[in-house]
Amino acid sequence: MTSAILRLAPDVLFEIFSLCGPTVFADQISCAAPFNFSEVCRSWRAVSLERPSLWASLNLTVYHGACPDSLFFPTPGVPCPHFIHSPSICDRILRAWKHCIERSSKCPLDITLDLTTDTLPTGFAEVVRTTFEEHHRWRTCCIDYMVTTDNLTITELDFSLGCQPNLEILSFRIADGFRSYLENPILLDMSASTPLTKMKIL
Repeated sequence: MTSAILRLAPDVLFEIFSLCGPTVFADQISCAAPFNFSEVCRSWRAVSLERPSLWASLNLTVYHGACPDSLFFPTPGVPCPHFIHSPSICDRILRAWKHCIERSSKCPLDITLDLTTDTLPTGFAEVVRTTFEEHHRWRTCCIDYMVTTDNLTITELDFSLGCQPNLEILSFRIADGFRSYLENPILLDMSASTPLTKMKIL
C-alpha cells in the first residue's frame, strides 16, 4: 500500500518544500533542505531538481570567537571542535553552496552571509567570492563580514556591483579592522535597481 505522502501531486510537494527554506549551511549539510528532500525517493528528487527556486535561498552563519582554553579542553592535543577548523567540512559546504547556485538556474537569489571569526577559512572565502560573482541575480543580500584578519580572496573582490534589476534588500556590514584592507570601493548603479526597498552599508 502506497503512503499518502508519496501520492501528493508535484505542485503540492513543491509548496511544502518551499516552506522549509532557506538552505542553512552547516557541518551536516546533507540534512538541510532541499538536499535532504532529493535523497528520499525518485519522485521527491525529481521535484527538487525541477524547481530551481528551491535552491535560491542560501544562509551561511558562522560565529566563532576565541577557541576554548584548557579549562574546557584539559587534555593536551585536543583541538577546538568547531567545524571552521575542518578543511574537509568547509570544502563540503563550498561545494554545496556552488550546487545551490547552479541548480537555482536563473532564479533571483536570497543570500545571507553572517561571518564572525578571526580568520576566514579558504572554503568560506570562496563562498563569498562565488556569491559576488552572482551579484546580478541578488534579490536580497545581507552580508555581515565580521572577520578582522586580511584575506586575499576577499580584498581582491570586485565590489562594482553595477545594475541590480532584481535587488530588493541590500545590507553590508564590514568589520572596522578589515575595511582598510579593501582594494575596491563598493559601487552600485541605482538607476536599474527599481525594486530596491532597503539598503544599509556600514
